[in-house]
Amino acid sequence: MEKVIEYGEVSAVYRREKDGKALAEIADDFFEQINRCVSDLRAQAGDAQRSPQDAHKSTMLLNDAKKLETMAHHIKDARERKIALLAQSGADPGTLPLTAHEKALFGGIVNLLESHRALLDGRAHAEHEPCPAPQVKLAEAAPKKADLLVIQVLEDVREFATEERTYALKKSDVVALPREYGAALLRSGKAREIAPAP
Repeated sequence: MEKVIEYGEVSAVYRREKDGKALAEIADDFFEQINRCVSDLRAQAGDAQRSPQDAHKSTMLLNDAKKLETMAHHIKDARERKIALLAQSGADPGTLPLTAHEKALFGGIVNLLESHRALLDGRAHAEHEPCPAPQVKLAEAAPKKADLLVIQVLEDVREFATEERTYALKKSDVVALPREYGAALLRSGKAREIAPAP
């Protein structure tokens, strides 16, 4: 049978992580237990909401679920910060109260730091290639280049049509648009200008 975590247990771990420098000891499935508890609370709130006299109970259950999620988020952040500092300082993971996932995180950080230090010390060469420049999608029947505006899309844009074609733009796309459409996206904050079209 799966363990049901208590609100007080999460609250105690939250306080230890927030106030202490050391990692609190937690079960390997601590966060999974919280997720199950939050799901149960939300389901109970949904059941309670069906009955008008239980509306207050539903609100209380949802508030408890939100508090648990908030505490879990803060616990994760605090633990990740402490793990990064411990990995950077050369701590022995065998002596730390880490979950299985956190042991993998610790090892990954150590490996990344070792590679970085080797690169800085001249003992290794960069093994990764630089990121390629973004591809610019030009319209098939493009208007004169002077009438184009090259932009990077900052958030998904609903499909729209110009006289030449239909566009379906996604976040991070770099595209050359007719100036009037590109300017409209710039004004709305959905894009930023990369460079004037050549």
